[in-house]
Amino acid sequence: GDVNAHTSGGSISLGHIDGLVMVKTSGGSITVEEVTGTINAKTSGGSIKATISQQPTGDSVLKTSGGSVTVYLADDIAVDLSAKTGGGRVRSDFEVNGSVKKKSINGTINGGGPDLILKTSGGSVKVKRL
Repeated sequence: GDVNAHTSGGSISLGHIDGLVMVKTSGGSITVEEVTGTINAKTSGGSIKATISQQPTGDSVLKTSGGSVTVYLADDIAVDLSAKTGGGRVRSDFEVNGSVKKKSINGTINGGGPDLILKTSGGSVKVKRL
């Protein structure tokens, strides 16, 4: 089912979700394992890690102000990637058809699909193979 979780000062860790995931924390990290729906994750002071093992059904947004963003994708996942950092580097294990720069990537993976938006102000962004 769907998950909507919020905390002001702690971390959030979720696993094996089939549905919409909405998580927000002001002072901790977020870990989301094995999501088959969409993810909307935001934190002000921590890192975000997510695993997407099946094709997303809609757009996903992962944003942090003070940490890194790492997303693990299965080989056949097709998305429109928008990844940006203000203070680190952006890297993808996948071939991206579009614009690939040191601090941003905008383009398609496996022909494109729902949006996958990854942003951080102070860390790195990594798109890794599962």
